[in-house]
Amino acid sequence: MDIKDQLDRNVIRTRTCWLWHGSLDRHGYGVVGYRGRQWKVHRLALLLLGVDLTDLEVDHLCRTRNCVRPEHLEPVTVAQNRLRKTGQRASARRPHVLLKPGSVAAQRWARRSPQIPI
Repeated sequence: MDIKDQLDRNVIRTRTCWLWHGSLDRHGYGVVGYRGRQWKVHRLALLLLGVDLTDLEVDHLCRTRNCVRPEHLEPVTVAQNRLRKTGQRASARRPHVLLKPGSVAAQRWARRSPQIPI
């Protein structure tokens, strides 16, 4: 069976998300065996569409882990994905990550917390 047919057979299309109803990993992401290894379905879906994911992670814009709708998936850097995952909590714990180097706010933060490089 073709991998695209296998993927399509395990997807339920709702008005918003395309939900994977095959195997899930312990974090709730869809997984499937393909070419002798285990793949995250959302990554495989983008790869099959020709998207280059070298050194990139896939962010679920809809925040639904088993969604495989290409419009809901965005290739991002590891740093971008971590920042998006933590949202406001990241800015509360480490506000320096959101500051532009050299800005007045960054300089003020550096004076208050000199141990944290900007």
